[in-house]
Amino acid sequence: MRPLQAAYAAFIALSVMAPAATGEAWEVKAGLGPTFGTEFSDQRKQGLGGQAYLEVGLNDFVSLSAGGGYVRHFFGPGSSYGLAHAGLGVVANLDVLIFGVGLAWVPYATVRLGYLQVNLQDTAADRGFGLALGVGLDRIWNESYSVGFALEYHGMLTNLDGLPAYLGVSLRLGLRWLDW
Repeated sequence: MRPLQAAYAAFIALSVMAPAATGEAWEVKAGLGPTFGTEFSDQRKQGLGGQAYLEVGLNDFVSLSAGGGYVRHFFGPGSSYGLAHAGLGVVANLDVLIFGVGLAWVPYATVRLGYLQVNLQDTAADRGFGLALGVGLDRIWNESYSVGFALEYHGMLTNLDGLPAYLGVSLRLGLRWLDW
């Protein structure tokens, strides 16, 4: 079994066996996890890296978010490169919108604006103002922990031709603080 397949299998096992807790207003979440990055192109290599995030809930539905990560693209056909991103934004917890109550499984959508840098092999770095759009699903394992995954699109707003559609797929391991 490959490491990425093992990580996904562990995530599913933890998610199914874990007791349920629910999301709450004013909770603080911080976490990190591995990321797989791709452009779905033969011209550039696929990559692995990591990401981190911090979220502060304003209410049951909306949280302020800071996040970032780095992915080094080094396997498969095409040219190698590195992609770094960091930004601030908003997270919408969709369980409240769709179901009207907090659930142990929390689907969410996020928008972040910030910094994006692409270091292509043997060329100067392309950096500028970036956009990250994401969707994900977190399983609130208990009052202190959550596990989940996210799909994030990254785009360069200051150079629209510089970075084609880029997708990061991340596992998320998080800590929660409810009474701060």
